[in-house]
Amino acid sequence: MKDASQKKWKIINQEILHSGYFDYLKISSKYERYDKKWSKKIEREVFERGDAVSVLLYDPEKDSIVMVEQFRAGATRHPKGPWTLEIIAGTLEKHESPEECVVREVEEEAGFKLKNPLIKISDYLVSPGGSTERMWLFFTEVNSENIGGIYGLEESGENTKVVVLKREEAMKMIEVGEIFVATAILSLYWLQNRLRNE
Repeated sequence: MKDASQKKWKIINQEILHSGYFDYLKISSKYERYDKKWSKKIEREVFERGDAVSVLLYDPEKDSIVMVEQFRAGATRHPKGPWTLEIIAGTLEKHESPEECVVREVEEEAGFKLKNPLIKISDYLVSPGGSTERMWLFFTEVNSENIGGIYGLEESGENTKVVVLKREEAMKMIEVGEIFVATAILSLYWLQNRLRNE
């Protein structure tokens, strides 16, 4: 595979079509094709989502997962409805590292402070055909004994309910389509593989 630094591309023009809670861009670009010729000008509308983090919280003593349930505007046309069961996630603020963002989001969405180190599972592009979002996916162990309640930032419209599930129950919920958010699915399969190899 050719080194990315040797591949040629350029942005010809970029304009903001809409600026609100998120930005919506129109990007014109060109790239060098595999036959060494330059492509025609490609125009695409792109969702400037910003970068984000998510974290799988696992209690090894109880073999349980700490998740949150919340309303999501982007899930309003999903057959199961706009309330999603997912792992804690959030958007990076300016000058904030992914790790700092995880710590802040856990406090905001679940009401407790992390004590154990974070393990990076991966970082990946969520939907590069039309979104700029880069997601950092982490894992850490917690004690879920006294974890629960309703949290979230009122000013951001958040209302998150903390849910603690047995790992096997969560895996079954993926199989029947009751957990349908990518970060939760990816991290739970990663955990299954990790536990299998221990």
